[in-house]
Amino acid sequence: KWVSPKSKGFFGMDRLQFAFKTQIGNQNGAAEEKSYFHRNNLFIVIESLGNECLSKVYKEQIFNIIYESFFQHISIIHSPARSLLFALKEANKEILQNKIPGEETSASVIVVYIQDKAMYFTYLGDSRIYRLSKGKLNLLTRDHALGLGTDENLTIKVKKSPLNKNDLIF
Repeated sequence: KWVSPKSKGFFGMDRLQFAFKTQIGNQNGAAEEKSYFHRNNLFIVIESLGNECLSKVYKEQIFNIIYESFFQHISIIHSPARSLLFALKEANKEILQNKIPGEETSASVIVVYIQDKAMYFTYLGDSRIYRLSKGKLNLLTRDHALGLGTDENLTIKVKKSPLNKNDLIF
């Protein structure tokens, strides 16, 4: 599925262009679809880990927690990096509180926020972010086994990366 919406106000250009493509994966014999969400220059990709797939409704709840927490914190502390950190910690706490004993309910997640010619991003799990800039493709993330819902005290790092006008983020 391709989605090609546009958002205003990036780099003084009229529009920030982006698209999503979903890929149906196969995990332990069960079809799994990556979920993506975007709103107000906040982009989130959530993929379930383990034997049990997170339902679409549950993924949407995680998105809403991250989205609401992020924009609540950024309106107070004006720091995209710290706001992303708070948002992922709140989503992790929610998953752990609602976990059904014996069920695997964790998620690989990427969260990207674009502001003022910079990309702030964080991730947990094995979903990846690449940047194509000036003809070079660079991997910005490293795969690891930790995901949302795996541990109460996750180490979450937020990175800031400058963006050029023609950069492509994957």
